[in-house]
Amino acid sequence: MKDWQLSLLESWACGRNTNHIMKTMVSMSSEFLRLNKYLNKQVNIEENERQFKKVIEMAF
Repeated sequence: MKDWQLSLLESWACGRNTNHIMKTMVSMSSEFLRLNKYLNKQVNIEENERQFKKVIEMAF
């Protein structure tokens, strides 16, 4: 694992506080989008960012 990845994982650690959990989820969303793009390319699946964002928004 690279240093920037470890740093991201460390920054996403949160307790049971609802506000902290929501802030953590928001900070994770851009990495989820990046990872989704990467995985779509790896398996030759057409990316549907709009649908993926819709799924993320359902969690909020």
